[in-house]
Amino acid sequence: MIANTAFLIVAAGSSSRMKQPKQLLPFKNDVLLTHAIKQVLAVSKENVFVVVGANSDVITKTIKKYSVHILNHQQWKKGIGSSIAYGVSVIQKLKKHQRVFVLLADQPSIQTKDIQQILEYHYHHQCEITVTACLNYTGVPVVFEQEFFKELVLLSKDDGARSILKKHESEVSTFVLKKEILDIDTPEDYAKMLKSLNALL
Repeated sequence: MIANTAFLIVAAGSSSRMKQPKQLLPFKNDVLLTHAIKQVLAVSKENVFVVVGANSDVITKTIKKYSVHILNHQQWKKGIGSSIAYGVSVIQKLKKHQRVFVLLADQPSIQTKDIQQILEYHYHHQCEITVTACLNYTGVPVVFEQEFFKELVLLSKDDGARSILKKHESEVSTFVLKKEILDIDTPEDYAKMLKSLNALL
């Protein structure tokens, strides 16, 4: 299960509303992106892919010491859908992964145990697609089986993989995670995250 699963961390955005690279915002003894990387590496030490784009030089310098495949997406301005497409295109060409587990760099509430639980649910229930339902929204992290790679590589819009989830609604399973998943888009989001997660983690 772990050996043939590719873990794709999307970290290519420009963080325009944050006005600084949110991937590099401090979080405990890390930054948001390295925190996310460490959570995934605790599950898989060989199949972790990180898509970078905006501010790629400084972000790459920060994460190059980790055992991850760094994918520099030149067309990151097209949106998160294109970043997912680029990452999956690289994974697809390797021809050794049965599924892709997509995560975002700005969700520090996602921990190793959550990743393990989502993947175990997906595998043991033989799901085709598994989305995460938390207390405040449903979506990423999401797992796609290999049969959806061809559609994932065609994504180009800024709404992620929603079009695929909608098209294949009957094949989507939901894993319930009983906590909030906080996305960090603004300074206010970041302040809220620090206040809430410092009390939980």
